[in-house]
Amino acid sequence: PDGYFIPFNALVSDNKTNQYTLQDYAFSYAYSANLLLKKEDTKWQFRNNLLAVSPVNFKKKLDVLPLTSSDISAENIKDKYFSGKCLANEEASKANFIKNAGNYKFIQLFTHGNADSTEDGSKIYFQDDILTLKELYSLEKLHADLVVLSACQTNLGRIATGEGVMSVARGFAYLDVPSTISTLWSVETLATYKITEAFYKYLHEGFEKDIALQMAQKEYLQNTDETMPYYWSAMVLVGKADKTPINLLFYVALFLFLICIFIVVKVIKLRSL
Repeated sequence: PDGYFIPFNALVSDNKTNQYTLQDYAFSYAYSANLLLKKEDTKWQFRNNLLAVSPVNFKKKLDVLPLTSSDISAENIKDKYFSGKCLANEEASKANFIKNAGNYKFIQLFTHGNADSTEDGSKIYFQDDILTLKELYSLEKLHADLVVLSACQTNLGRIATGEGVMSVARGFAYLDVPSTISTLWSVETLATYKITEAFYKYLHEGFEKDIALQMAQKEYLQNTDETMPYYWSAMVLVGKADKTPINLLFYVALFLFLICIFIVVKVIKLRSL
């Protein structure tokens, strides 16, 4: 997409029933064909599963409202679907995020975001400070397969001719993250939390990223009276839509560890005879 765009799943496919294209299709987007077709480097390394960041209450100088219950959603995702670490309240600092971000397969941010066309670019909020797009570009490359930005306006920003929107999501793509989920406007908090949790549920069940997001949005529609696209269609997937790759090195190490335990048990039994 070049410039601002609406999510295609919010288009009406049947005027008589007001059915949305969401019911029939899963959508994903790409910054360019080159990025979409780019082959990823397979890196054999140990990575933790999920880093969930939820500042909840922010420093007064940031002048933003608290995000009540965002830490509960973060814990729900970690406990029900993926193991990992939750950074909440004071632990959800800018420095703590930068320190930990490179060690996780999934990065989940429950926070505030703001589109900006200034030199520093769009920004996201941590408990004590903001991280601008300009600063994001200066960070080390990440090893995450997916970053989910459950915050306002994370897919908005300055429009660069021939490049598209220079958003926070674009910043994470620059850090070699193949897939991001971000938002196209100021989202409704509770709806965003519900869709985010449902997305991880379907992702954990083995669905492709675009299918998991589609199913999460459909689930929200089936269980709410707030059916206008404003509530459910702001979150879009940009980048690779395939399943998250399995960390084979982890399973090989686990297999070898179990073999070692089996051998030790056998040796103990033989000595006791």
